[in-house]
Amino acid sequence: MQAGLDGAEFRYAADGFTTGVVDGRVVPCLSAAQQLRFRTGYPLRDVDRHDLALLRPLASAG
Repeated sequence: MQAGLDGAEFRYAADGFTTGVVDGRVVPCLSAAQQLRFRTGYPLRDVDRHDLALLRPLASAG
């Protein structure tokens, strides 16, 4: 769970976390599915559309 603004709480889905590799080291990170969920509920900007195009194939591969 993560605290939000004005006392709100955000609960991550079970598939919200994964691991990745940076410079040969395994690191915890947010999953592609979670990053897709973060891009909902607001008007998309060009950078969001770019991110979505990169994230969708990763989320469907997982």
